[in-house]
Amino acid sequence: MKKIVIITLLLMISLSGCVDTKNRKQDCVRIHIRANSNSEIDQSVKLDVRDAVVNYLTPLLSACKSSDDAKKVIRNNLGALKKTSDDVLLDKGFSYRATVRLSEEKFPYRKYDDVSFPAGVYDALIVELGEGTGNACVFRRCVSSPTTAAKTFDTNRKSLK
Repeated sequence: MKKIVIITLLLMISLSGCVDTKNRKQDCVRIHIRANSNSEIDQSVKLDVRDAVVNYLTPLLSACKSSDDAKKVIRNNLGALKKTSDDVLLDKGFSYRATVRLSEEKFPYRKYDDVSFPAGVYDALIVELGEGTGNACVFRRCVSSPTTAAKTFDTNRKSLK
């Protein structure tokens, strides 16, 4: 099932600041939402949680000028992000809950049209739903400079449009 998702709320991209051909850490905080499983219902609620997390974080991150600023905001809101995620799960009738953390995670190389992210370790907000063993939505939050960009992409993350 392909759904087009508009990510106008979480992306403040500086293309030059986020594209790097070296293996150094990027000035980005990526968001990784892992579904409980690959079942259709778990994948569907993952998208609902994603939307709630994006809606919650957008106003908080809009003034961030660096990844350090973004990490501080995220760190200060981990409890609220868990509650936001859990509220969606409760509202949809799920018995499992979310775990939320800010950590460093290894990501594979990704290219989305004119934006590429080399493989490497990135700071990341990790939201695991239940067992967290299903496919994930991967986003990136680049805050090298406060340039706003809106991109759309399908949930299979094959391409930005």
